[in-house]
Amino acid sequence: MTVNKVYIAGNWKMNLHREESVELLKGLREGKIPSQVEAILCPPFLRLEGAAELLEGSPYKLGAQDVSKYENGAHTGEISASMLKDLGLSYVIVGHSELRGEGQTDEEVSQKVRAALREGLVPIVCLGESEEEYDRGLSLETVARQLEESVLSLSPEEAEKVILAYEPLWAIGTGKNCPPEVAQEVAAHLKGKLKVPVLYGGSVKGNNAGEYLSCQDIDGVLVGGASLKAEEFLTIVEAAL
Repeated sequence: MTVNKVYIAGNWKMNLHREESVELLKGLREGKIPSQVEAILCPPFLRLEGAAELLEGSPYKLGAQDVSKYENGAHTGEISASMLKDLGLSYVIVGHSELRGEGQTDEEVSQKVRAALREGLVPIVCLGESEEEYDRGLSLETVARQLEESVLSLSPEEAEKVILAYEPLWAIGTGKNCPPEVAQEVAAHLKGKLKVPVLYGGSVKGNNAGEYLSCQDIDGVLVGGASLKAEEFLTIVEAAL
């Protein structure tokens, strides 16, 4: 995938009931999205269809927070890539640290990436080290291993269609900030192995997004809690200019 845009992706996680979601989407539509920014919203599965209707004709793209590794069949509770594509989605987050923490393996991430690619969805593949690994200086080794097992195990043609997201586990939902120079080092390391867009995720807010977006090898941000407020998300979009 060619790096020619700044990607601002909002992961709502398990938040917002219907009316709250509608209010947020209306607020987001009032903001301006520059042509060089790819603004991606990833609501919970139950909010995707309503979001697709409200965002029709807007510059926003929709993504899911996860996808099944199965194409169809007797897999209760699973959501297939074809179902997501049928809703008009463009992206899907794969291998988020919260799911990896619940036991999702690199092999499962690889299978989900393949499932997404078969339907023409762009997987945003998350990679990141634990606080212990960070303290031991194993950040680069950890993300390189995850990349090798979950993405580089694909064909070169498939691997080039993904987006990577570096999200250190110790900075996810903790309020701790990864130093921009560390994020830049990891992003450069990843690009040395696979030339695709690399995002940074981990306690990104309006007041620090610019620090990460100014890094040479960071092509966007994956936003968590700050994506639940229209004004805050749009402030992050402005930081990309």
